[in-house]
Amino acid sequence: MSQASEEVLDAILRHAREAWVLADSEGHAIRLSASAEALIGHAPRPTLEAALADPGDKVTFAGVDSDLTAQVWPVGGSGLRLLRIDAPSRSSDAQLRDFIDHLPAPVVLQDSAARVVAANPQAKRLLGAAAAIGASLAADPRFADLEAERDAWAQDGAITTDETWAVGGASRRYQVARFRIGSDHASGPVLATILLDVTARRDAEQRLRESESRLAAFMNHAPVAMYLKEVGGRYVVVNRRMEEVVVSGVGEVLGRTTREVFNPIAAEFIEAADRRVVETGNAEVGEEHYAGADDFQYTFTTRFPVRNGDGRVTHIGGVLIDTTPLKRAERRTIETERRLSAFLTHAPFGMFLKDAQGTMLITNPEMARLAADGEAFVDGEDAAAVARREAEVIASGEPSVTEWFRPGRDAYGSTLAIRFPAPGDGGQPHLGGFVLDLSERKAAEADLARSQEALHQSEKIRALGSLLAGVSHELNNPLSAVLGNAIMLEEDLVDATHVVRAQRIRIAAERCARIVQVFLAMARQKPPHRGWTRLDEVVADALEITSYGLRVAGIAAKAELPEGLPEVWADADQLHQVIVNLIVNAQQALEDQPDPRTIRLRGGASAEDLWLEVEDSGPGVPGNVAPRIFEPFYTSKPQGVGTGLGLSVSLGIMEAHGGALELLPSNRGARFRLRLPRRAPADEVRLPPNAPESAMGSGRVLIVEDDPDVADALAGFLRRDGFEVEWTSGAESMTRLTEADHDLILCDLKMPAHDGPATLAWLSGVRPDLLDRIGFVTADVVGRAASDFFVQCGRPYAEKPFTRKSIRRLIAELRALGSERQNAPPAS
Repeated sequence: MSQASEEVLDAILRHAREAWVLADSEGHAIRLSASAEALIGHAPRPTLEAALADPGDKVTFAGVDSDLTAQVWPVGGSGLRLLRIDAPSRSSDAQLRDFIDHLPAPVVLQDSAARVVAANPQAKRLLGAAAAIGASLAADPRFADLEAERDAWAQDGAITTDETWAVGGASRRYQVARFRIGSDHASGPVLATILLDVTARRDAEQRLRESESRLAAFMNHAPVAMYLKEVGGRYVVVNRRMEEVVVSGVGEVLGRTTREVFNPIAAEFIEAADRRVVETGNAEVGEEHYAGADDFQYTFTTRFPVRNGDGRVTHIGGVLIDTTPLKRAERRTIETERRLSAFLTHAPFGMFLKDAQGTMLITNPEMARLAADGEAFVDGEDAAAVARREAEVIASGEPSVTEWFRPGRDAYGSTLAIRFPAPGDGGQPHLGGFVLDLSERKAAEADLARSQEALHQSEKIRALGSLLAGVSHELNNPLSAVLGNAIMLEEDLVDATHVVRAQRIRIAAERCARIVQVFLAMARQKPPHRGWTRLDEVVADALEITSYGLRVAGIAAKAELPEGLPEVWADADQLHQVIVNLIVNAQQALEDQPDPRTIRLRGGASAEDLWLEVEDSGPGVPGNVAPRIFEPFYTSKPQGVGTGLGLSVSLGIMEAHGGALELLPSNRGARFRLRLPRRAPADEVRLPPNAPESAMGSGRVLIVEDDPDVADALAGFLRRDGFEVEWTSGAESMTRLTEADHDLILCDLKMPAHDGPATLAWLSGVRPDLLDRIGFVTADVVGRAASDFFVQCGRPYAEKPFTRKSIRRLIAELRALGSERQNAPPAS
């Protein structure tokens, strides 16, 4: 063949898309096209099985793993042959071997006897002789997991295990996959074992876990708040400080957005900052303020972008350092300095700070004023002596306190100087000091002594009142019997001499009753109980209780109140206390005055209020005392005479009633006026002012009383007013209440069995129809239990020792209450 012909043939073979082979006369391949090289080029240079055939005949190749056939054409008369290889028809075994040979991981195929039938180059490098064809893998200890092999033989699908192998003196970790391949293989079913070296991956995963653990520990123990959020604002990582402090609750941040975590104002600010970080791709560092939070009000915040592999910002990270304590400390420092400045400026005493040489560093205005009058604070010593004293304070480190008195001075007549060591700049000691004017304090100490004496007297009065209350309570029942029978005896007698004697018994008994009532009022420990009150009766009781002292002192007291004075809405006991206090004050003012010594009580009414004036003929109230006369513990009386509490307490009582107590100008003596409004609460259900107190009429009244004398006196009053009366006590009262209907029931409050509260409770459950008909008569309105009971039940009562007037009023109140309930509209 000519050279030109060979070049043409080379060009054809080089560019041919089919598999062509040029062979010599002996069948040896000389040239191959690219496609032919791909089919048989990996094997040794192939030869034909037989002599070259005639043109168009098919031949096969020897030394090639696959069965290839080719058609033959002679090339001129050179003896060369051109062969076109047909499309390969390779076996599945060959394909499988090709596949595993090109896998990057070691692969071994073994038959059911554990003999190697195929192994790729990677497996041969790893296993060595154990991967030789025909070798038994069972002899290799690394293939000792027979259970995994059995499972892989027995089931479809792969069995994957993590195993550690010793390779080249080092420990390597493999992920081993075993699976059965069907019976198409020439040697029957085989077990494929693929070994994936995951050492690097496992090491990386371990390092990642350790890194994440370190990061988690760092974040959770960091004294700052840390977070990672999506660009959309949803938090994906937060540390404990962020959870516990920023939003106060573990688990309340993760998965939530900024607007779900913070208030709207703070959320809008944070979202704007996040947008800047995403848009610019730069971190932001600055101080931020969150209003409304306890902690993290002020933070030093760092926000930074977090990018993915392609450089796109996908998350925002943040670190918040709580600067709130620092800000608060700064604010406290500023506030402290302002307070100190205000304190120095407005302090009513001298304050100074000196260095060790005696040079003034700080002085307040008061000290500056005193410095102009050096005599006022040098302890009566010359300047040298003062300097020595101050040097001793600095040297000893102990404060010095001196006090001196200069008569004749209004200010700093009594002076206290305090000097103390104070730290200075650079460790140099300074001297601080206060100079106080004790003149007012000394006067206050005298006032305090009087106040303490007043308190002591008040305690004695209270103890005496409690004692008298106990005695008075024991007198109430017999006094009720005496007074009631005296009244009825006076009505029944005809003989004038006997009538006068009965009157004297009644008057004495009534006086005893008023005294007992006053003692009980003094000992009451209950909230104010207001009702319609007769001012003239309260004035009469006040004069009664003070009459003995006034007579002994030779003082004439007279009440001038008009007839028909309207009732006032007030607590009679408190009103009594005010009037008695005014009378006693007037008595004390008159004791050392010449005759005539008088106290006059005048009263009246206007459209808005009632008034009462208490005027005496004493020396009056000095002009310098009048402005302070209602101050607590202030008194112009000698120690041990006045407590300084009476007028202050009286003023408080009157103001609590909506009224007033005032000192009026007077030409002679003292003149006090008290005023009380005539109005009453809209929901008051007691008797209206000036209501008739007559209880004449008919009806059945049941008296429940354990004292027969008291019951007899009460029954006598009622029978004379036209009532049918029955008396019962103890357990019998329950039977009587069950069997009969009574128009009214008057029950004693305290009895050995079945007392007033028990009777009321029994009626509520058994005879509720009688609840509107029961009232109480009691000798105990002092105790807390009794007063609380009357407040809760709202039923009217009369106090022992009772009079005919008080019983008639009780009957009238019961009838008024019953009438109001009968006329009330039905409940809807």
